[in-house]
Amino acid sequence: MRLNAILCVLLAGASAGCAPGVSGQVIDAADGTPMPGATVELNDTGWGMQAGGLVWDAPTVQRTRTDAQGRFAFNQSGGLAL
Repeated sequence: MRLNAILCVLLAGASAGCAPGVSGQVIDAADGTPMPGATVELNDTGWGMQAGGLVWDAPTVQRTRTDAQGRFAFNQSGGLAL
């Protein structure tokens, strides 16, 4: 069965008093129910090591899974651009 999911993402701003990061909830587009155990992935490129040398386009991938209510969170303190 193919699941159509809507990813609702709430971006946390970089202004004073806001914690950096991104969080949200994954829900089934067909009936609006939360999707526990879904994998959420952030992809980025930037400075890093690759093949023994410093490169600009080194991939950065971070993954997490949703909880029982379909919620997820990435807490970033810099580095990965959200």
